[in-house]
Amino acid sequence: MTASDAKPPGDWVKSSLCSQIDPELWFPAHKRDAKVQESIAICQQCPVIEECKAYADEIEADFGVWGGELRGTKPRRKGFEWEHGTATGARRHYRNGEKPCGPCLEASQREKRERYRREHSA
Repeated sequence: MTASDAKPPGDWVKSSLCSQIDPELWFPAHKRDAKVQESIAICQQCPVIEECKAYADEIEADFGVWGGELRGTKPRRKGFEWEHGTATGARRHYRNGEKPCGPCLEASQREKRERYRREHSA
């Protein structure tokens, strides 16, 4: 099961702190993003942190902050390591037969635009 075809979370989500805050905070572009520490600190105060963590395990969440933990900097497949939010990350998604996450897709498109500009600006 993947996050895209998972069952929706239970009623516990109504009590979560993250449901009251900008969703972008929970899905940082990379592990060094300043949002990571901020979102984890908020999670530590959340009354449903354990339910969130269990749900993330159930849906095999592989990107974002869930239950006070950053997921997504390492893929589930052993032997492959990459950071989300990079063009390399997008290529890894494709190689694994996955649609790239938003930050990886953006980075890949940005790399293509920059390469095109370099090649056609001479």
